[in-house]
Amino acid sequence: MTNDIRFAARQLLKTPGFTIVAVLSVALGIGANTTIFSLVRAVLLRPLPFREPGRLVWIANPNLEGEGIPGLTSQSTRRDWRKLNRQ
Repeated sequence: MTNDIRFAARQLLKTPGFTIVAVLSVALGIGANTTIFSLVRAVLLRPLPFREPGRLVWIANPNLEGEGIPGLTSQSTRRDWRKLNRQ
């Protein structure tokens, strides 16, 4: 086994261009995987920072009247929702 490692080291030293490309490729692959895993962990795997995340809801305003910006809710509608909210 040590002969194989020595042979590999000699071959890599004989071709420095290939060695640099290979090392940079491995480093880029490790860096990309680390970044992607960190993002997935932060966004998908870690629990939400709330006491009862199961009680969170998404409220969407379909804006059926065709006025204003789609998805935005008027102040009066939010006030009405707050009055109707039961805690």
